[in-house]
Order: sequence, then structure tokens, then C-alpha cells
Amino acid sequence: MSIPDPDWEVQNEERHDMLDRQMAIYTSESIAWSIWSYKDVNVMGMTYVSPDSSWLKLLGPMIKKKRDLAVDSWAYDDAHLQDGLFGPLHKWFEDNVPAQYSKKYPWQWRMHMHVFRGIRGITLAEYMIPEWADYFKDKSFEELDELAASWKYENCIQRGRLNELLKLYAPMKADDSHLEGKVIESEQTSSDGSISKEQSVSGVGIFELSPEEKARAELKKQQHQSQVVPVAA
Repeated sequence: MSIPDPDWEVQNEERHDMLDRQMAIYTSESIAWSIWSYKDVNVMGMTYVSPDSSWLKLLGPMIKKKRDLAVDSWAYDDAHLQDGLFGPLHKWFEDNVPAQYSKKYPWQWRMHMHVFRGIRGITLAEYMIPEWADYFKDKSFEELDELAASWKYENCIQRGRLNELLKLYAPMKADDSHLEGKVIESEQTSSDGSISKEQSVSGVGIFELSPEEKARAELKKQQHQSQVVPVAA
């Protein structure tokens, strides 16, 4: 069973600080942005359903079960499921699938992500759908209407600090004085300002290129290396 993180407030503040820095960079470079997490059950939405709502009072046990089983494909914690369960299963896959065949779409996923998606994110999740639906069984129209009303804007809670940052940066321009001291100017690594492949994070970490992308990148590198560099007389 997962245990709520006692440091969640500290971690949230760190996330807000990171978002502040991220938005400062976007604004200083005039990069367009949007946010899609408008409303949820207190995961990352700008607004979220109240803990006192009919929705959470009814579905609280099911939401807790989903969290404990790490079924959701976003914002899940499966550390408590590794020892003796998914850890050995991941190793079993790694031991039996040759490395050269271990990659499949989407390429940025490691093998354990495919295992998670197939077993928990799809199979187990499908088994839980009728269990979830039974929570609404025999509810009257009035009860269902009250449950739906839990999601009305006026009944939801705003995620204060997140919304403050979004409201601050939404109208901001690249020359705003608020950005002074918040953004470190990037250094050019060559005369034309380009960044070498070794300094780029493309293809490193979880963002791994597909074989086709790797082939194109290698061809481009070879073409670049074969170019004749003029020598001054």
C-alpha cells in the first residue's frame, strides 16, 4: 500500500519554483504556451474537486485503490510495488528480450513502461471499470445530479499558487522588468551560435530517438563532417 508523502508541501513548493523559472524562460524567449490540466481530483489541475464533495465522499475508496495499485498512467507512484513484484517482472523481461529488440513505439519509453502500460494501465484498469461503475448503481437522478455538481466551477477549489503564476506570466512580454535576474542568457558554443550534438540532450535519457531518427541524425552528421572547410590564405 502506498503511503502519502509527508513532504508533499515542500515538493509542491519546489514544483512551483521550477514552474516560475520555466515560465520566465518561455516569456523571455517569446515561446507560446498553454495549460491543459484545467480541473481534476486534486492531482495537478488549476481547479480541483473539494474533499467535502459528494463525488470524493462516494469514490474516495476507489480513488485510493487506484493510487495504491498505481493504475493511472499519470502522476502515479509504484515504488511500493517493485520489491517482489514488478521489479522481478521487469528483470524477467530484460533477461529474455535481447537488447537490440527491446525498443518499440513509443521509442522514448523504457521496457518497464511498456510492461506497466500493458499490465496495470490496460489489463488491470479494464477489470476495475465495472467495479467503478457499481458505485453509481441504484443512484437516483437527484443523487447523480449532486455528484455531477461536485465538478461545477463554483464548487471546486482553486490551486492558488499555480494560478497566481499563470496569471502573472500570461500577459507578460519578453522585456518585462520581472524577468531581470531570473533568466540566465545562453552562451553560444560556436561562431554561428549552434550547439554541438554532444551538448544536446536529444537522444539522451528517456527521450530516445527512434531508429529512423537516429539514422537521419547520423547521416546529417556525416554530411556535416564531409563539408570542405575553407582555409584562410
